[in-house]
Amino acid sequence: MKASAFHVLLFSILTYLLLLLLFGYQFGDNDHIELLPYILKLQDPTLYQNDFFLDSMFAMIPNERHIFASVFSLFPASSLEWVFFIFHVFSSLILIFGLYRIAERFVSRPYLIWSAIILNLLFFHEWNFGKVEMYYSAFQASNLAKAIAVWSIFYFIDGHKWAAFILLIAVTYIQVVVGLNLAIVFTSIVVLGFRRQAFFSDLKPVIAYTVLTLPFLLLLLMNRSAASDKHYFEIMFNFRHQHHFFIYSSDKIILMLSLIMLSLVFYFNRSKELFLFTMIITIGTCIYVLNMQFLKIEFIANFNWLKNTIWLKYLGFVGFVGLLEKYLPKFTFKPALLTLFLGLAILTTGHLLLNQRDKTNYTAPLEFPTRERSDSSLDICEQIINRTNNNALFIQPFNFTALKYHSQRASYVDFKAIPRSPKFAQTWYKRINEVYGLSLTDGGGFGMKQKADKNYKTMSDKDIPFLSKHGITHLLTFRDHKLNAPVIAENSDYIVYKLTED
Repeated sequence: MKASAFHVLLFSILTYLLLLLLFGYQFGDNDHIELLPYILKLQDPTLYQNDFFLDSMFAMIPNERHIFASVFSLFPASSLEWVFFIFHVFSSLILIFGLYRIAERFVSRPYLIWSAIILNLLFFHEWNFGKVEMYYSAFQASNLAKAIAVWSIFYFIDGHKWAAFILLIAVTYIQVVVGLNLAIVFTSIVVLGFRRQAFFSDLKPVIAYTVLTLPFLLLLLMNRSAASDKHYFEIMFNFRHQHHFFIYSSDKIILMLSLIMLSLVFYFNRSKELFLFTMIITIGTCIYVLNMQFLKIEFIANFNWLKNTIWLKYLGFVGFVGLLEKYLPKFTFKPALLTLFLGLAILTTGHLLLNQRDKTNYTAPLEFPTRERSDSSLDICEQIINRTNNNALFIQPFNFTALKYHSQRASYVDFKAIPRSPKFAQTWYKRINEVYGLSLTDGGGFGMKQKADKNYKTMSDKDIPFLSKHGITHLLTFRDHKLNAPVIAENSDYIVYKLTED
């Protein structure tokens, strides 16, 4: 029985609420450190004076974040919490609905389609390569880009190539890696499906995409084309982003290989496009892994091809339930009963989300616009914004990401925020070494947090002249980190020292 659009919408809402229940909702910190301050600086150039990340990004306009941030800078700063939450809701629902429409072409029973979606988004969240996903608990360019990209895939396999590539143009300007990689895959499928009589006609959408995105792509490439330091590859792809560019989990390898094999079997006689789609991404992934492990060619690494495995994971689950379908019973639900069930499920999940979740063991944050937050990181940020000027320049603990947005103050360096260009990577690494005592030999990623925090707390009074010489005016640190300097803010977990005189 084909589900009505109304019931698909209800199931989508229920799935979204389950995602919130399990993974929470974030605003203002973590990945937002690279986006929200960018938006605020576009609105008020007096903010974030001498901030290394933002100064670097503004020196590379256009960069991969500028267009997306510029659009959201049109909204008042006071409304950003609500604007981001609304976009998170709608992009999530658009994503889920698009996943349903893709699976609906191959699986007839709605409960199996929803099984594939739930397996993909909830039970095997981040089980693909590169620790990337379709859904994130904080709204960012990736959420919107992938929500649109799902529909681009749907239209492509449905034979509407123009619609697919037009959507990819938008995706490319929102998040270049997602859009460009899918354009490469789609173009490869078009070329492999060569038809002598209509080849030029088939290529028209590809040509349109190329003409409308190539100037933007070339400008991005020019901004990244500075001569690379010999350590740039290690700094960018191993030291900072190793979780996105390398495969470490054998469990994920087994799961993904199984799903890829299921996809190839399932789509071989059902969809030439998705069969080739799976083959091209798989071959590309093998080449990419070879490059990251041995060749270390920076140009190839920048494609971040492992992001494409999010599509393979979902298509594999669709293939899995599709192969099972003929062995499973049919269930027929009366529309009124189904509506009642979904309504009650939505209300129950919403109640758990808003009223009971804090009483459970879930630790993912719920940072809704209407929800009061009382954690110590926000408290110290509120004190900072009230007791310092716009020209203050901070250093802060390794993983303290709330400072940038919630205090609206500049940072000498942030581990989380790195300009993706050889022009600035060496300076970023030098500052990380100065502040946190980390080097390329310490591994990479947030696995270095413990060592970084330990090194950070060894900073003493004798380091204050060095910090002041580099323009650093304030030091945010842990409560038990004692310095002989004026204290301007403190709480149970953090303390802020003033390093320079006004």
